[in-house]
Amino acid sequence: MKNNIIIILLLLLFSTLLAEKAIIRIQNPSEKSVRDYYKTADVAAYIPGKYIDLVVPVAEAQELAEANPEITITQTETQLKKNLQTRDLAGYRNYEDLLAELQNLEATYPNICKLYNLGGSRGKEYALLGNSYYDDFNHEIWGLKISDNVDLEEDEPNIYFMGEHHAREPISLEVVMYAANHILENYGTDTEITENINNTEVWFVPLVNPNGHKIVMDETNVWWRKNIRDNNENGSFDTQNGSGFGLDGVDPNRNYGFAWGFIGASGNPTYPTYHGPNKFSEPEIIAMKNLLENHHFIAGNSYHSYSELVLFPFGYDNNLSAPDHDALEELAVAMASTIPKKNGGTYDPSESWKLYPAMGTTDDYAYGQHGIFAYTIELGT
Repeated sequence: MKNNIIIILLLLLFSTLLAEKAIIRIQNPSEKSVRDYYKTADVAAYIPGKYIDLVVPVAEAQELAEANPEITITQTETQLKKNLQTRDLAGYRNYEDLLAELQNLEATYPNICKLYNLGGSRGKEYALLGNSYYDDFNHEIWGLKISDNVDLEEDEPNIYFMGEHHAREPISLEVVMYAANHILENYGTDTEITENINNTEVWFVPLVNPNGHKIVMDETNVWWRKNIRDNNENGSFDTQNGSGFGLDGVDPNRNYGFAWGFIGASGNPTYPTYHGPNKFSEPEIIAMKNLLENHHFIAGNSYHSYSELVLFPFGYDNNLSAPDHDALEELAVAMASTIPKKNGGTYDPSESWKLYPAMGTTDDYAYGQHGIFAYTIELGT
């Protein structure tokens, strides 16, 4: 039965272009089926030994769920769009909201807070070349530095918090901004926060992929994962072509130059994990590369969604053990134990490869190239 499900799903994933989509959850998938899904399907989340979530057309999702008791529908496109607009918080920030808030934070806390333009996006690059189609994507990548001597490059350890490499994961932006606001609001009154900021330089990059974020926030495609690189060079953005994943875009979290390749990534531009034509091909990731190269970072978190996990290097192949494995794991365990799961317990720590191997990721580059204790926190359910 499981083999039949895999065959049916793969056919469906290649047959749909414009259909509304949903997430299906397959319980207890085999390791082989998981490997097959990662090669060709759009995987939303995976918990080893428990379930894998896939993005598929909603009509076929309903048929599969009715025919197979191990398959359930966890959310539909209609529900996802509603979540973008109506939540118990004020709503997800769009690019303009984010930039205005970052500028306001810099003005409100000028002694400990400074905003930096880290680089332009792919959309900005196209707009500057004179293609008016991309004028609304003329976005920068912004970094907010918090430190007691914020104008100086002190001989202090640096920490980073990055959000939203993947466009359809806007909760990651929200968490980075929550952390930045919390630190700024409590500096000078909270002893631990004050001491940390006085002895550390902390960088917040809430939106690594601003063009993709706009695609999601505008509901052009709420499932979009990549940036908006014009792979077919037709001068516009194609979101619903090819294999159902879109002709355009590069997965920013497969484009880093350390162990860049084909494991957990694709050389097919239509795939959601397309790693780009070459390592560091994307301006958004060049901006992150320059940030990490130009400062003395010792640790950092990159936020994603979803699975309620804290992942640590390495992740680019199976059965890897980092030179600092025990220390990396100790910090992952400590962090995971502080984050409550939605339905009880706390987040699970793990080496990244145990979830699934993937090349060209932030953590492997930060640790493998620079020795930074780099973590991915998979938020939510």
